[in-house]
Amino acid sequence: MQIIDFESFKDECKTILTFGNFDGVHLGHSALINKMSTLAERNNLKSVLITFNPHTQSVLNKNNENKIITPHSYKVDLLKSYIIDYLSIINFDKNFSTIKADAFIDKILKYYNPLYILIGYDNRFGYKGEGCYDFLKDYLSDSDVEVIEFEEYYLSKGHVKSSLIKKAILEGNMKASSCFLGRDFSLYGKIVKGKGRGKLLGFPTANLKLLYKEQIIPKVGLYYVNFIDGNKSYKALCNIGYRPTFDDDKILSIESYIMEDEDFNLYNRDIKIEFLKFLRDELTFNSKEELIKQIENDIMCVKNN
Repeated sequence: MQIIDFESFKDECKTILTFGNFDGVHLGHSALINKMSTLAERNNLKSVLITFNPHTQSVLNKNNENKIITPHSYKVDLLKSYIIDYLSIINFDKNFSTIKADAFIDKILKYYNPLYILIGYDNRFGYKGEGCYDFLKDYLSDSDVEVIEFEEYYLSKGHVKSSLIKKAILEGNMKASSCFLGRDFSLYGKIVKGKGRGKLLGFPTANLKLLYKEQIIPKVGLYYVNFIDGNKSYKALCNIGYRPTFDDDKILSIESYIMEDEDFNLYNRDIKIEFLKFLRDELTFNSKEELIKQIENDIMCVKNN
């Protein structure tokens, strides 16, 4: 797969393409991409996936708390696993957001010479979202371009959609989010020094500072997770919350206790945390002894299941 800027495509061959945010690169996206790849091979075409950086809503709704599932660099890493000839990146800013739907499609026709455009059923594009499948079908009706609508993708738990995955994550429903994503939801960050309270309690924790403030965070509570440092993976407990037993400053923290008999020096390490299961809500304790007892129970619960 070659990664290119939107207006730097130089291949003169015919293409099949799709475009969108592809936030999360979930199973619905996967099915769409695989369909594109199959059609590309069958018709001897180059496949092109066009996406935006940053996510369009981060520009269009700056005052909105719209969070993303997968930061751009990790989205690109996920897309590399598919059979795609070209990944085209649009630098999405305020200027690009004012381009009307017909002008956007004209750019695609100019640069990519498509024979097929594959578009998701809920894809909206162009200024004020005026573009959609029906618009595209009508606009290209006199051309040689065939427009294919990719319909809703369903699993037994419901249809797969980024907004529903976000809802599951915010509710702590990691089973549903994993089902829709086809992998476990992950946070990415760097380990920073905390206040050392976990160590004093006998349960030293690694404090994660998110690399991407725009990434969605699961609801407050305790989780069973995979704590990944490079090529090493450890089972851990991760608490997302405000440490009400000790603090009243309402600063959200993400702290992981690794359940391994090993000494760790993790400061400034880039870490990935995969969320496997929500265990319980965050609790307030009357004493540190109560907290220690609860942590011991949490560890025992995880190890016995």
